[in-house]
Amino acid sequence: MKKERALYPFSLQILNDRSKGYDENILMDAFANVRQFDENRALQFAKANLNIFKSAHNRVELARFLIDVGADGDDIDALMTELYRQQLQQQKSFVWDGYYQVLIFARIEHGFAAASPDIPALTHLIATQMDKGLQLTITNFGIGKPWLYFSLEKSSDPITQPEKLFGNAALIDAIVKAQPLTADRLQKVSDFFQTTDRGAWITTLMMRPAAETQLTLTDGQKARGDEILDSVWLRVEEKAGRPTLIASWRDKTGNVHEGMVTDIANGKQARFHVDFDSWQLDTYRWKPDLTNQLY
Repeated sequence: MKKERALYPFSLQILNDRSKGYDENILMDAFANVRQFDENRALQFAKANLNIFKSAHNRVELARFLIDVGADGDDIDALMTELYRQQLQQQKSFVWDGYYQVLIFARIEHGFAAASPDIPALTHLIATQMDKGLQLTITNFGIGKPWLYFSLEKSSDPITQPEKLFGNAALIDAIVKAQPLTADRLQKVSDFFQTTDRGAWITTLMMRPAAETQLTLTDGQKARGDEILDSVWLRVEEKAGRPTLIASWRDKTGNVHEGMVTDIANGKQARFHVDFDSWQLDTYRWKPDLTNQLY
């Protein structure tokens, strides 16, 4: 029981033993207990053994701890490079572990947890992983209640703080603009930020256009920002068997318009955010079983 206070003295004794007589799995069990009561000692242990332990699983657990306590660094970068190289080799033999993705997810979650998130760093991390296939999805994996997950290269991780992503308009805007804002880019980010559950929209990307922002539609129609009442609702839907970027908006007379987007001009001057209902989104937030955390 990793949170059992009575085991702390014995666990600490194991970590402090210099005989090197303990298997690393036993050391990890002791570490799991010590980290609950002595973060400094756990930090020393994690740093000392990150590059010594043989088990990739154990090394990733130490790296996750270091990321969580704000001790990320070059050693973890090196470990991720090593894990990614191993993963490429495993793809050829149809073996999979997903350790590299675990640390990507850990870095993203740690970024969300900060009191003042580092927008440029989070933007770079998420935008880079989007190019490698990072996705947002709602699923229950065939059992129980659906949750919101990050998925990347066959690995998934539940999102514990979804509002730290969807509710951070500055981060959303920066991710959208991390690359030149073409129609293809707008479709990609719209697809990334939209989630559905059993046909109902949970999150979708919105654009508040600048006066000079202009959308071009398949029928040749052009929608200028100074003609749009407020925001443009963006989403990707199947049309004629292919994913298509759809925009809906009201003009300043209140009339509703909708069309398939083929081009965008002066999108950098627009502002982007995600539309969601806080109460509804919270129902898809991963809430770990506190009972299981005791063991």
